[in-house]
Amino acid sequence: MSASLDPALQAKLARRFSGQSGFQSWLARQGGTPAPAPKAAAPEPTVGSHWSDEDGPVRVMAVVEGYVVARRKGAMPFSSSARDFAAAFKPVEG
Repeated sequence: MSASLDPALQAKLARRFSGQSGFQSWLARQGGTPAPAPKAAAPEPTVGSHWSDEDGPVRVMAVVEGYVVARRKGAMPFSSSARDFAAAFKPVEG
């Protein structure tokens, strides 16, 4: 094998063999270290989904080309980039 492994292959090997004895030493001999487990994907706003922040709940009306149009009950709709929206609001469970 080569002195360094492809990061994607390292991650795949780490997921598959991480619980087996000797895997860490084998991987070290190959010149790599196990990749950290991937983070869970952040929820993305979808049409009709409900989100909330410290001011109260909002409902997503549309998601278009990376932007979210949402509104609070009884208020005018507002728009935000999907990234900013997901950072500022948390999805409502149930």
